Order: sequence, then structure tokens, then C-alpha cells
Amino acid sequence: MPILAQRGKNGTYTVTGANTQINAYTNVTANAAVNATSITVASNTLTSGVLATALAPGDLIMIIQMQGATMDVDVTPTASWGGSYTVPNGHQGDWGSFQSLWGNVTAYNNAGRYELVEVRSIAGGTTINLMCGLQYAYTASGHVQVVRVPRFVDLTVNTACSIVPATWNGTIGGVVALEVNGNLTLTGTGMISASAYGFRGGVCDILTMGSPPSAAANKGYCASNDAREGGEKGEGIGGFYTEYDALYSRYCKSAPANGGGGGGNHNSGGGGGANIGTGAYTGNGIPVSGYNAIWNLEAAGFATSTSSGGGRGGYSYSTSNQNESAIGPNNTAWAGDYRRNEGGFGGFPLTYSSSRIFMGGGGGAGDANSNPTQGGAGGTGGGIVFMTVYGTISGTGSIVSNGGNGQNSNPANQVPGAGQKFGNDGAGGAGGGGAIAISNGTAIPAGITLSANGGNGGNHALSLGAFTASEGDGPGGGGAGGHIAFTSGTPTQSVAGGTNGTTNSAQINLFPPNGATMGASGMSGLTQTFFNITSPNVTICPNTSTILTASVTGTAPGTLTWYSTQFGSTVIGTGANYTTPVLSSTTTYYVGVCPGTFRVPVVVTVGGAPTISGVLTIPVGGTTNLTGSATAHATTPWTSGTPAVGTITSGGVVTGVSVGTTTITYMNSSGCIVTAIVNVVSPLPVELMYFTATLNELQKVDLLWATQTEIDNDYFSVQRSTDLFTWEEIAIVQGAETSQILHEYRTLDAEPFTGTNYYRLKQIDIDGAFKVSDIQSVIIAGNENAIGYPNPATDCFHIIGHQIGNQQVVLTNHLGQQILCETTVISEDHLLIDTRTLATGIYYVQVLKEGQGQVLKVTVSNH
Repeated sequence: MPILAQRGKNGTYTVTGANTQINAYTNVTANAAVNATSITVASNTLTSGVLATALAPGDLIMIIQMQGATMDVDVTPTASWGGSYTVPNGHQGDWGSFQSLWGNVTAYNNAGRYELVEVRSIAGGTTINLMCGLQYAYTASGHVQVVRVPRFVDLTVNTACSIVPATWNGTIGGVVALEVNGNLTLTGTGMISASAYGFRGGVCDILTMGSPPSAAANKGYCASNDAREGGEKGEGIGGFYTEYDALYSRYCKSAPANGGGGGGNHNSGGGGGANIGTGAYTGNGIPVSGYNAIWNLEAAGFATSTSSGGGRGGYSYSTSNQNESAIGPNNTAWAGDYRRNEGGFGGFPLTYSSSRIFMGGGGGAGDANSNPTQGGAGGTGGGIVFMTVYGTISGTGSIVSNGGNGQNSNPANQVPGAGQKFGNDGAGGAGGGGAIAISNGTAIPAGITLSANGGNGGNHALSLGAFTASEGDGPGGGGAGGHIAFTSGTPTQSVAGGTNGTTNSAQINLFPPNGATMGASGMSGLTQTFFNITSPNVTICPNTSTILTASVTGTAPGTLTWYSTQFGSTVIGTGANYTTPVLSSTTTYYVGVCPGTFRVPVVVTVGGAPTISGVLTIPVGGTTNLTGSATAHATTPWTSGTPAVGTITSGGVVTGVSVGTTTITYMNSSGCIVTAIVNVVSPLPVELMYFTATLNELQKVDLLWATQTEIDNDYFSVQRSTDLFTWEEIAIVQGAETSQILHEYRTLDAEPFTGTNYYRLKQIDIDGAFKVSDIQSVIIAGNENAIGYPNPATDCFHIIGHQIGNQQVVLTNHLGQQILCETTVISEDHLLIDTRTLATGIYYVQVLKEGQGQVLKVTVSNH
């Protein structure tokens, strides 16, 4: 997986210890509106052990509102009437028959809203500027936190090691969030866990209204501001102490949103917390099987009833040893508090939404009246694990966010002495399962375990010293299962509801649940969206444009947008394609989407044109390697000036061409084209050591050559040309026929032409076959006339003549059109014409002096 400019910026990390924290946290201090591009926080530094440097552009944060839901609560009885209880809306007079309505979520508001955003910049100590505007609004009073998300290249969690969040304190914590650009490996028992890091459970107090009530059928309040009326409720998306106290509703049995209800007066068990779920809700949980007849003593058919959400807490205090198989709850025969059905209700199941994520609700506390308390606190809900992994997820480890177990009564495990009794209060309800959300680019394998189970209810752990009487009190309800979502794969999943607690009381030995029920299952196999953007780098020729292309894996949450800078806001194009302007230097562009968390850099490299170097002479029927940095064109590697047939590979190996002038066309990987004109000549039937043509002091040309071996060599025809097309024979030199020794040959051109003279050897075999050698050239300067060389010309064309530097030079093409060119005076007898900018073709150079003119013909061959 390529490392992008932002993703992977925190490098590769290996977890080598237990309970390792990788995130940093702060809280939002002002409301944020939809499309806002900045947020105000308590501190924008956001450092931790892994995130050692302060927040900076390109960092990733998660914004999440933890609470702020509106619950069904009517405070009139307390606020207006001076009472100490609250009721469901619309039920001021008959609340006892509608207790399961109290605390239901009537409006989620912004609770559970979350999004990942990339940092554009920071300002001062409390402002974070964002690359994209917010998708959702956030209400600061709903406890909005910012979690800094590490951007790893690869992440490995070693066996027996783990990643956990900071503890939720009502403002920050409870969330593990990470991004891995490459691969996540959970080795052995390596774990990423938010188990029991979610919403807090209710805490036990020692206050009670006492027993017995005036009647066995009496019902405790839904909610109260008086601790004597029941145990504390568990925390949920409706808030905790501050919010509950504002509603006069911290205590008693009804569930506050997904938090568990507190055990009712007196000594009833607390209810279990919850998360998302489906199905009808009664607050009574799911009765454990095996005790149908006893369950049905509570209500006909209750044994097979089910309720979504958390499990209910167990029955209240009893002191008489009755037959629970024959006598149901709410009966004076049980004495004490009549073993009333006053257990805290299980937390409400929340409605699933792909745009919201919740921690598991805390369990309700068991009601207690012992001093010091012998009751059990509510269990903590599971927190949130949020991950984005662009590579693979592998190993045999686990990702978990289970609810915490409710606390047993006798939480200190005290051992009683004579006359002492411990554990004689209600036990705590369990925490609800948390949430796991994984956006993954490749399928999660079956070896990875995902678990968001509800916790188990606390046990009524009665411990009696000598001379003390037994009693019955309520165990805690089980927590409901949580939320598991991922993009693809077959991981092992579990969102089971937790089991209810049990009692060890000898008085209730036939029915250990003693009214406590299990939590319901949560929701697993949910779909978590994933997307990625890829765009290949491009290499182009100088002073050209190109079309950049981006492709999306998954579904992009916005329109592909092109930018000229990594963190800037200037848009230069939209859509999958972007056409660059004409570029003369290497340039980087960026493509991304809003909402989104990254931009992909796309580098357009402006490369040099290809070149072919060296003398390109190819023997007929032979094979030669062409030198140079070019690569052969894929479809038409070369064209020939003669009807030659041959091939050229991408490595530059030429075979099968025939005699003539051949133009080889090359195209490099950038699409830049270059051509080279090569002479295809016949190899001599001799091993020619050298062939030279040299001007001597008498202005004649010495022609020298030597052979190492000769086979059937009759003679050499020495030929001369002034234009490379018409050749005349100027000498015949007899060969050595067949020889294996060195032979040196010499002849003289006594009358060379003024200008350039070209020479070659035509070697003739005894049977009349012939081959032609390489060409040599000699320039003869005249007294008046100018001469030019080289011809053909590539980069430049020299003109030599008497006082040529003082003469006018005009360049025309084959159509007679005058061509602008750069002329340099080397000396008074030497001019130079720059031909690098001229197209390949035939040109004429007119040299004018005092009305007289001379025309030189020159062939320009540029690559």
C-alpha cells in the first residue's frame, strides 16, 4: 500500500505491552454547526505517548458526541408538586402501570453522531481548522469529544499485548480509534479492547426507605431524587449525574435510555445496560430457561417472554424461607420486603443508524442499606473501537468491546465472624456491550474474533457468620449485546446478551435467578462503509499536457475534487479526470473528496526527450545493439528508406534489414518520440582493420587501409563522392585474394574537389560479389569558394571560405522559403549555423558578397 502524504504519517508501530493507549483526547467547548470548518476545544495540543508531537496539518481526528439525547421524563411531581419522583409523560396519575415507558429516548438530537475529519491547521490553543466542513452538528453540552487518531503505516499487536482507550470520565475517553494505511496484525492473543470502558454504572449508597411496604403490591418509583427510594441508575446517552439530577431522577428502577435502572427499594438488583437492538421492550429482559413454572408465578407466560435491551434486576429483600416453586414474588409470606418485583429495568435498546455509534450503557446499582454498603455497583458498558484499515487484517487475535460485569454483593469479599452478615444487599446490573466499527479494504479472515457481548449480572453473594439469619436479595440483570459493523470478511462475531446474576441464599435455593434476567442480543454483521482513492503518477514530455485519472474503491462520500496544494482549499477541477496545463517542470497535484480524510498526491514528472547516441551502422543480415536511452516504439519500431524488412526489439536489437538508409523511430515510456537515420551497409568479406582519408601538406588526400584477413578478395575499388549519392572510382588496388596476415594498402587522391570529399572502399570478390566499407570524409578549402560540413548536419553546419565571416548568409528550404536561423562568426574565414531547431529535410545556404552568390546544399537530419 503506497504511503500517502497524510496516511501513514505516524509510521509503523508495534504494541509490546498490555493496556497500551494510542489516542489523545480533548473535549469540544462550543457548539459546532453543519459545514463548520473549525471547532473550539479545551486544548488543541492532543499529545500522547504514541502521538508525541502536537496536532498538525494532515493529522486525523474523530469528533463524537457521546450523550445529549432527550428522554421521556415528566418532572412535574417534583418540580411543581414538591414530591420526590418523576413519571413518564402523560402518566402522572397512572405511572405505576407504565413504568417501562420512563426514560425512553424521545429524541436522539446529536447523541451518537460522529465523523472523521482531517486537520487543515491549528490556531491559538483551542481552535482546530478542518479540511472539510462538518457533516453533522454537535452540541457541546452533550459531551462532545475529539479523539486524535494515529495514522500508522503498519500496526502489530504482539501476543498477550493490548490497545485500550483512556477511561471514560464523563468528558473524554472510552474510544479507541486508529487508521492503518498498510496491514494490521493481531498476533496470538493480541487484542484491541474497549471492554468495560464505556458508560459508567450506578454506585451503591447506604440509604433505604426500609421494609415492609404498606402492601405487597406496592410499586417503587420510576425515578426519584431521593436515594432512599432505590439504587443509582446507570449512565447512558441521556447523561449521568448532572443530567439525572437536573431531572430529579438519579435513583430507582426505570431505565434511563440505554443505562440500566437502579435496584428498587429495598435490596433489589440493578438492571443491565444496553446498546442498539431490535424488538419490543418491556424492561424485563429474557428469563433464563429451566425455571418456567417459577417464572410464570410472576405472570402467566412470563417464562417465554422476551424483551430487547438489558436484563432486569432480581427481586427485593425477603427473610422467610418459603417454597419459591409455589409462592411467587410480591407475597407477604416472604416477609422482609415481600420479595417484590422491584429489580431495575434493563436499558432501552437504541435504534441503529449508520451515522451514529454508542457506548454500552452502564448497569444500575443494586439497592443497599448496609453500612458500609454490601451492595454491588453497576457494571461499566463497553466502549467504542473504530478502525480504518486500507491493507489486510491478519492473525488470531481479537477486537473486543464487551460490557463489564455487574458487581457482586459483598464487593470486598469480607469473611464474617460470629453475628456478622456480609453481601446482604442487592447486586449490580451489568454493562451493555460496546461498539466495534471497522472500515476495511480487504476481507477480515475467520481467524479474527469480534466481540461486543453484554456483561454478566452481579451475584447476590451472601456470607453468613454464626448466629445470623439467611435472607434473599436481588442479583443483577445481564447487559445487552452491542454493535459490530465491518466492510467485508468472515470474522467470528458475538453480540450475546450477558447472563443474569444468581443468589446463593439457602432460602432461594430452588430458583437462583431470584427474578434477575438475561440481556438481549445486540446487532452484528452490520455494514461499515469503506472507500479509497487511487491515482497513478504520470511522466510526460516537456511542454505538454496530460489527463490525470482517479478511481474510487467503494463508494466515495463526495465528489472527486482536484487541488493544487496538499492542505489548501483552492479547487482546480472536479470529477474522475483532470487535464493539466502545459507543464515544463515536475508538478504535484492532489485529489480527494469532502467529506473525506485524505488527499492522494499525484506527481506529474516532466522528463527529458529520449536520445540515441553513437554511430548506428547495421550490417545486412546481422545483429547489432543500438546505444542510447530510448526504448523502441511498441508498434512501429522503425521505418526504412528502402524496401527493407527487419525487426527491432524494445532492447534495441536490430535484425534482418537490408542495404540502404533506414530511419528508426523510438518512443520512450513518456511517449516522447525520437528518430535516428542509420546507414545499412554490406559487411566486407575481409577483416578491415582501418580505413582513413587524410589531407596532406600538398592538399592531396592520402587513403590508407589495412586488413587482418582476406577471403577470395580480388581487388579494392576506391570511390569518391561529393554528395553521398553519386560515387566515382578514382583508383583500383589489387587485393591479396585469401590471406591470414596483416596487409596494408595505400593510394592517393591527387585531385580532390574543393569542399567535402567522401571516400569509401568497394571490395570485390573473385566471384564478383562486393561489399562496401564505412565512409570517410575530407574537407578541401578553396581560395574563393566557400565549403560546408558536415553534410548531413545534425546540430550545426560549418561554412569555411576566404573572409566568409564578412559575407551575408541566407538559409532557404526546398520550397525557396527563407528560414530564420542563428549564425555565429567563429573567425573571419569561419561561420557556424545552428541547425538544432530545424526540421529534418533539405536546405540551401546562399553566401552573398558584393552581389555575387554561392549556394551550398545541406541535408539536416535531427532526431
